[in-house]
Amino acid sequence: MGQDSGDPRRSATPAQGRGFSVYDHIRTPASRRRLRSLPAIVAGTLRLLWEAGRRDLTVSAVAQLVSGLGIVLQLLVARNVLGAVLDADPPDASPPIGPGTTSSGRPPSPPAG
Repeated sequence: MGQDSGDPRRSATPAQGRGFSVYDHIRTPASRRRLRSLPAIVAGTLRLLWEAGRRDLTVSAVAQLVSGLGIVLQLLVARNVLGAVLDADPPDASPPIGPGTTSSGRPPSPPAG
């Protein structure tokens, strides 16, 4: 495992700007990364986790599902609340505020005295 096989694709070269690390040696080169291998990796990982602890894997998976459903529920409620706010009619159609008017849309009253 720790021996150099002489394969140039597995050469450990440090990234620019920093020194050599273990990650530089163990990472898979970009030329050997394939998206097609992802399902096999995930299946192997799940198989390993299932063998290591079925109960722990099940509890974790159920917790993730409940968390995801909670987020979906929050998004649906927020969408309905925003839709209700945007669809609501204004209580009174006051004219826009402009120069020479107050926030009620009326001209300011003259000063007393």
